Amino acid sequence: MSRYFNWSVDANEDWETLWDDFFLLYDIMHEPVSHLVEPVLPRFDLILRKPNPSTPHLHSTWWALLFYRGFQNDTVSVKRRILEYVLSIESPEALNVLGCEFEFIFSALLTTLDNTALYSVPTLGTMVSPFGEMVRTFCGRLIKAYEKDEDRYYTFSNAILLSSETISTPAHSSCILRHWEFDPDIVHHGGARGGDSHACLGTRGFEISTRFGRKTS
Repeated sequence: MSRYFNWSVDANEDWETLWDDFFLLYDIMHEPVSHLVEPVLPRFDLILRKPNPSTPHLHSTWWALLFYRGFQNDTVSVKRRILEYVLSIESPEALNVLGCEFEFIFSALLTTLDNTALYSVPTLGTMVSPFGEMVRTFCGRLIKAYEKDEDRYYTFSNAILLSSETISTPAHSSCILRHWEFDPDIVHHGGARGGDSHACLGTRGFEISTRFGRKTS
């Protein structure tokens, strides 16, 4: 047994079900057609659980691997549906588990979302984007689901830096920042790292969001 793999004879059936779901999802992440992927995605609900010694659960490395694989799907419609599933997660527990894997959030999810085609609507461009609205509301749920203020602050500050320095899609940056820039739950959280630094980050977020907003209008 290790931190990456556990098994208990006392819960043999539960562990077997969990790993069966993992391998099913692993196979389905590279399927080229959405109608095969769609029915299986809810199985992530059993995998994105907070670690609990009394309940079978997978190390975060495993579910991150599944999403990484899905984000590399060659079929745009399938990749989009997988992203939509992630963006539709509402469970605070699942969001906290997801959000605390910072490398996944910043190196996989937010960078995969940096694609103008995801936000574009025929004849309307990116100005009116249902997908963009999903990104915006997801960011709001994610930041509020954190159980620790320092995790909330870390995500907020790094999202601003990512939007400023790395992300190339104006609509993506705008959707990330517009939910957070005036949210008092974010501006006033941060524990010992709060205060003036939050005021600076809030101002920086507003400046970046305004700049990108002009580009998309």
